[in-house]
Amino acid sequence: MSTDKSIFIFPYARPFSEIQYDTIGTELSQFLQTWNSHGSDLSSEFRIEENQFIIVGVDESSITVGGCSKDKLFKVISNLNSTLGLETGTPGKFYVRSEEKVKELSRNELQNELSEGRLQPENELYPTWITSGQDFEKNWSKPLFRFASILKLENLKTNFSS
Repeated sequence: MSTDKSIFIFPYARPFSEIQYDTIGTELSQFLQTWNSHGSDLSSEFRIEENQFIIVGVDESSITVGGCSKDKLFKVISNLNSTLGLETGTPGKFYVRSEEKVKELSRNELQNELSEGRLQPENELYPTWITSGQDFEKNWSKPLFRFASILKLENLKTNFSS
């Protein structure tokens, strides 16, 4: 993703099946080719990360994405969710790679998994709160310890530094 884009991240509770993956790709490609804001075409792209996140980037350097345009994107995503039976991620949850899969965890679950040794500070975190291409390139899929302050994980702050 280009660093000058606004980013929309859509997390999912489970990885996509092959059919879901292909349908998402087809539908989003078609939508983004015609996506516009007040009649002006939007320069946008998408990708699927870890087979569990849809990430849409849009260049707002010359055209601002208006509310109606955002609504259109969210409607396409909502339609995909309904049509394909996709289970969206839970707001406020954290997504961490563990044992070759991405886990969806609450803050308490994350702290428990760390204290019980099922997760390590080096496990990758997927920060779904990112909204800029620059933050995405800098912070997507990085070790948990880099986010100790944001996640209020005191035990990680004392043991590791970024």
